[in-house]
Amino acid sequence: MASGPALVHGDLVFPIHRLVSTVGRRNLADNIVPAVDLTLLDRDRVVSRRHAEIEWRDGALRLIDVEARNGVFVNGERMAPGSARPLNERDAISFGGVALTFVGGAAWPDGLVAEWNEAGSFEEAHDVTVAAGATMRGQLSESVARGELVLHYQPKVHLASGALEAVECLVRWKHPARGMLYPDAFLSLAETTGYITTITGWVLAAALAQCATWRGSRLDIATAVNISTRDLEDPRLVERVQRALADAGVAPGKLIIEITETGVMADTARAIEHLAALKATGVRISIDDFGIGQSSLAYLRQLPADELKIDKSFSMSLDAHSRAILRSAVDMGHALGMRVIAEGVETADAVDVLNDLGCDVGQGYYFGRPQAADVFFTSPLARAAIASPTAG
Repeated sequence: MASGPALVHGDLVFPIHRLVSTVGRRNLADNIVPAVDLTLLDRDRVVSRRHAEIEWRDGALRLIDVEARNGVFVNGERMAPGSARPLNERDAISFGGVALTFVGGAAWPDGLVAEWNEAGSFEEAHDVTVAAGATMRGQLSESVARGELVLHYQPKVHLASGALEAVECLVRWKHPARGMLYPDAFLSLAETTGYITTITGWVLAAALAQCATWRGSRLDIATAVNISTRDLEDPRLVERVQRALADAGVAPGKLIIEITETGVMADTARAIEHLAALKATGVRISIDDFGIGQSSLAYLRQLPADELKIDKSFSMSLDAHSRAILRSAVDMGHALGMRVIAEGVETADAVDVLNDLGCDVGQGYYFGRPQAADVFFTSPLARAAIASPTAG
């Protein structure tokens, strides 16, 4: 037997010193296909795409490379490509829809290797995921009816004044067997099956109801909700949003719709049409994770967006290269009439740098982790906003 740091999924052990994640990978020594609980993915990604490459070096998990549309998450927080992070026992790591746990002293049979081959065919890879995927799919389709979805709220803060402006709503799934699951563990499956529109509908209703409740308690702030590519393609999207606003009694200006660059580029013409229609109702539009997609300046100029959210990988580094990119993004966003938000703000120094660069709003652990509604309501930021109602 061999032992060392590993990522564990049930009885499966993946030595962490080198692990490249792709659906349908085999144990080269014993020719075993591990029955990892993977979400079903589309044919191209199953056959040919690598999701992420990570390694364990100098006591830290290092993210070497990652496919932009996925990501590697530690305890629900995305890692930036090229970054390293020390791990604590039982930390949750997920990538490519796979949820694993870090164990510092795991054991595995001699000959088990952590380099895994691409699956030889779609059918071969599909067989690995179909049983677990079918179970997960059935459970997910019942999650709303069973009341298993919950929202956590992360503050968005005006950098110059320190005032709370809004919250971003982040969905979690209280899985009956696996406990609290972060979005990367189930939203890919929801997107594939089309169930994402049901989840988005629930999130909109719950987030806006909470917004109205807080307003009744003198916490009058905006709320941001993420929508997916499938939502953006839905011809009923504007109607769904307007109905949710009316049901909650919330003004359109208190709702921010966040959409990623990737989501917009899937069908740019339709995305622009739907976003423009939403903006015309008074809803605010935010382009999320800017800087890691493949957008062009010409496309960005066409978008009816109010906000530009710069991906956290830039504000978490803040080296000379990142600062130059941040300055350019801030200047460009302002020139296009958008407010600019920096994600991944974790230190007071980062606040100072971003404020000096002209960034408008910050979001990240420095201001607060995502929290349940009742916990967030008692936070110092929320209490200060109630005492000085200038937010939203």
